[in-house]
Amino acid sequence: MSKHLLALALVVALAVVLVGCGSETGPETGDAAAVRDTIYGYVDAYNAKDYQKCLSYLTGWRPSYSEDDALSLIQVARESTGLMTIEKIEDITISGSTATAVVTSSWENPDADGKLTNAPGEVVNLNKDGGTWKQVV
Repeated sequence: MSKHLLALALVVALAVVLVGCGSETGPETGDAAAVRDTIYGYVDAYNAKDYQKCLSYLTGWRPSYSEDDALSLIQVARESTGLMTIEKIEDITISGSTATAVVTSSWENPDADGKLTNAPGEVVNLNKDGGTWKQVV
């Protein structure tokens, strides 16, 4: 597999790591709760290998990518990482129709460097797409 394809596959894999949102205290409401629900849904679909459902939580694919290409990338990422677990979410920001967070996750299988985590975290982006929060690939 080319480095570009592997990198894109890992970006898709990291899409599952974002959970939570906002710096609110108390119960989450509104967009923060919607972002959390979206990401939990993606995590559940990813870990269950329901790649078609995973697509419903993602946005920002290159126009040249077909649905089959996207499904294949998610499958490669899942086979590479195994199950994903969220370790830590930091620096969460929601601004209008965009959200970002620094997320540290771990996975079942080591990466090419033998690591089992993306510590100290990755910046993860979401956009509101048609009124629904989606992870940007």
